[in-house]
Amino acid sequence: MKTAQFLLTQFNIQVEFAGRRDRGIDDQWLTHRFDLFENFCLPSVTAQSQNDFIWLIEVDERTPERWLSRLNEGLASWRGKAVIVPATEDHAAQLTDAVARIAADLQADRVITTRMDNDDAIAGNYLSDVADTCRGLRSEGTFVIDYPCGCQFDRSGIFAVTLRMNPFLSVLSSRSDLRTAFYTRHRKMAQAGTVIEVMGNQPDPAMWMQVFHSRNLKNRHPKKQVPIDENRVHNFSLAQNWKSFFLTERRPS
Repeated sequence: MKTAQFLLTQFNIQVEFAGRRDRGIDDQWLTHRFDLFENFCLPSVTAQSQNDFIWLIEVDERTPERWLSRLNEGLASWRGKAVIVPATEDHAAQLTDAVARIAADLQADRVITTRMDNDDAIAGNYLSDVADTCRGLRSEGTFVIDYPCGCQFDRSGIFAVTLRMNPFLSVLSSRSDLRTAFYTRHRKMAQAGTVIEVMGNQPDPAMWMQVFHSRNLKNRHPKKQVPIDENRVHNFSLAQNWKSFFLTERRPS
């Protein structure tokens, strides 16, 4: 039985809670977002321990060409495969269609999808660990893979957190009954299938990093925060100057 694995990132698509319809194609917003993407998301993905997954990056179809060129330039040196998917307001269906089309071309029976925001990061073994977990699931059906252990980074430091049904969920489903990691909002993803919780490796179980910045729309710190030493985030392969991001970040006008 063949399995195809995808990483899904909605880069600047229109979302209902974002306010202005043109927010994601505004130069000021894109400048700030590319700083985040290039410091956190991009290096953590391109440094994954295995590259046999396909990174689908969904962008607003109105995105100016110079920003698309910058995105392609950032991906150019990576040995893996990335596909940029232009989208309209019906972006969720279009992303699912792209997954289904590529999975069919690969003649895959099973499909793994993992969601990731473009301002966050994942540990170097995250996608290989997801694949290993899915290989151990012999029964049919749909499974939601949840790694609750992660960390959060902001101006005040780095904090270890445990957050169940977080924005880094993965889904294993059949191609004939395809359900992706964007099947519904991440907090409600138990509706998609059987939840499998994976606690990560000790002594550093954090498998993902959320970056809290001035343009976050919905992220909130949990009530309990546990500070951790910044040296413990080496497994995320962030850009060399990642700590300087908040020194240069401009507040939104």
